[in-house]
Amino acid sequence: MDNELRELIDAVKELSKEIREMATSTTAGLTALTQAVSDLTAAVTTETADVASAAAAISSLASQIGSSSEDPQVQALAAQIETQVAAINTANTNLAAAVSAATTPPATSASAQAVKPLNKAI
Repeated sequence: MDNELRELIDAVKELSKEIREMATSTTAGLTALTQAVSDLTAAVTTETADVASAAAAISSLASQIGSSSEDPQVQALAAQIETQVAAINTANTNLAAAVSAATTPPATSASAQAVKPLNKAI
């Protein structure tokens, strides 16, 4: 009986060790994933800001060209450019909003909540 109990205790210890290793591995993976998402978010934020700046400059230039020209073809082309830049701005804004919504983590993930008591119990 004592031998069986000892084997059971050893098995529980081994299982506890494996669970602890899995929890550590999962935490490391989540940390790496979180960093990758943060890096992606920062890159998209930078790129969308650059696109917005370039679009504003192009739109301003097209507006100036259109208003200073007496040629109807130039005015039409300038108006077309401004329309296309407005569409680019809309797409850029939508991209920034989509990335922000997709990369904003919940307050605390369910998996992180599950690992904490498990680590304490082990």
